[in-house]
Amino acid sequence: MNKINKTSSYFLISSYIYIIILEIIFRINIGENFNTTGFIFALSFNIFIISFIFLISKLFKNNIISKIILYFSFSIISIFYIAQIVYYSIFRSFFTIYMMTHGLKAFAFWHDMLLFMAKNIFYLLAIVIITIISILIIKKSKEAIKFFHIFIGIFSSILIMIILIIFGGTKYATPSYALKTFNTTEATMESLGLPATFFLDIIESFTPLKRENKNIFSNNDKKEETLELKNIISTISETEDESTNKIKEYGYNITNINFESINQKTNDKQLQLINSYIENVPATKQNEMTGIFKNKNLIMICAESLSPLAISKELTPTLYKMKNEGLNFTNYYCPMWAGSTSDGEFSVLSSLIPQHSGLTFLETKNNYLPLTLSKQFEKENVKCKAYHDNDAFFYNRHETYPNLGYEYKGVGLGLELKNTWPESDLEMIQKTTKEYLIKNENGIIDPFHIYYMTVSAHLSYNFSNNAMAYKNYDYVKGLKLCEESKAYLACNIELDKAIEQLLYDLEEANELENTVIVLYPDHYPYALSDNSLTELAGHIQEKNFEKYKSNLIIYNKEVNGKTCNKYCYSIDILPSLLNMFGFEYDSRLLVGRDIFSNSESLVIFRNKSWISDKGLYYALENRFEPFDKEESLNNNYIEYMNNIVEQKMYISKYIVDNDYYKIIFDK
Repeated sequence: MNKINKTSSYFLISSYIYIIILEIIFRINIGENFNTTGFIFALSFNIFIISFIFLISKLFKNNIISKIILYFSFSIISIFYIAQIVYYSIFRSFFTIYMMTHGLKAFAFWHDMLLFMAKNIFYLLAIVIITIISILIIKKSKEAIKFFHIFIGIFSSILIMIILIIFGGTKYATPSYALKTFNTTEATMESLGLPATFFLDIIESFTPLKRENKNIFSNNDKKEETLELKNIISTISETEDESTNKIKEYGYNITNINFESINQKTNDKQLQLINSYIENVPATKQNEMTGIFKNKNLIMICAESLSPLAISKELTPTLYKMKNEGLNFTNYYCPMWAGSTSDGEFSVLSSLIPQHSGLTFLETKNNYLPLTLSKQFEKENVKCKAYHDNDAFFYNRHETYPNLGYEYKGVGLGLELKNTWPESDLEMIQKTTKEYLIKNENGIIDPFHIYYMTVSAHLSYNFSNNAMAYKNYDYVKGLKLCEESKAYLACNIELDKAIEQLLYDLEEANELENTVIVLYPDHYPYALSDNSLTELAGHIQEKNFEKYKSNLIIYNKEVNGKTCNKYCYSIDILPSLLNMFGFEYDSRLLVGRDIFSNSESLVIFRNKSWISDKGLYYALENRFEPFDKEESLNNNYIEYMNNIVEQKMYISKYIVDNDYYKIIFDK
């Protein structure tokens, strides 16, 4: 009897070792921290999962069915670990349940998947081998494993998890924090492990906002920063106009929304809470940049994987010129969101923080979004067009772009380009400018707002499978860099040629001075290896913040040669442009702030780290690094800022999930 019990426990423990090894391999591969509390919780939950699987299999008297359950479960777990490792190695984020069920087209990059699988072959083979060994052990062990040992595994793992939740602390990246507060996928990965994050993602997908911490709206102690609606509309700030030596008056970017009336018409406590919060958010003050671009055309260019590392006088002279002659932002950041390009676009176009689903843009395809630039231009009868030089249906852009008010063309939907991978940005510009730089019957060009999403600098970066890298090989072949670095630079040369063509076409049409060009990336070049990033930067990049420092260029003679040193990020672009083009809007309804206003800087990253005027906060380490080492800051400031970050993430999600603007504007 004792021998049977020992055999039973040994077989079960071997299965526990299997799932523990998978979690360790996963964390090593993605560079995840092994913080003690989170790692122990992850192992405990994994042990619980394995014990539960064995329990289910034991309920079936048919030995074949029991074995099928075990083999299938272990195989699915291993495949899921492999899939997340490969996906992360490509996109530097994790796929979610929402992505799996709402049109994720990861297999469109199957050739890149194979490449990155080859790069991670050691880890993937290790998972396959340990899975095969575990299944072979299970084949012999099924009859030997006893209910008693299974229940010990279940109850002991549950007990450990409860202890960690209660006594493991409540700070960021702890199990307690991840379970009770809206969190990011990366944070839950560290504090709960992959299987637990997966199950939490399922719950989040079907019961949105149920685990949100609504106390985040009751902890704002800085009452002096809150301006009341009745006062703010009539309040006017004064600054001195240097040209006339007269006092110039500035108001606020705010409209008269009757939140009190809306609250009286609903019994929805959560909506009332959100309304009360937004009503008391300080509106941004107008400034010397207000209306500077009034009645001008606007061309926005979301540049695939553009980085400061790709801009140089020698290789990309047009981008270099625009950066130095236009309005240059020296402290602009482009955070990497869960949905890479799609979320990068959404963050700029909506001034809302994308959520962990990875397809936040798609979630808004039927939402009312009146504050976007296209909707504002549309109200002034300005034609709005959007172009993308790749699959028009990828990320469901054929639904999201038109919902914003754009007349949209992409490859397969009205835009015909040469069949290459990736396609040419230059060719896209050559084919499209003639559609809006044309004179009407009165001999003038109608006002326009154009949005471009480029693709030439897309992964993978080599000269064998990347047509744009191969096309521009001669420009980089003499550089003393690895192939990947040279290929990345070559791809961006195609973007530079496209921008050069755009400027030429605008000049020929006499519209260059009357057109504002705004250029920014969708994300940093995440597909570049750490070695290539280090090679191009000339040093090892700091991974929390420096890696996301990027380019925002606003090009027009009205701002030529000006520099902005304020800390800002992609979420701030929309309110800044709304202010610069003189549109009437309510700044309280956007998460971002007008960069040129007197509002404090706040740059929020996906893992809830942040940058303010006072310093850097590393969320995973719960560490604040002040810019002024001599300035004394207490913990209240950090707690206050963390609460603001939670509020902005919560508000962003609520606005999307509940079509909030439709409620507010009664549409």
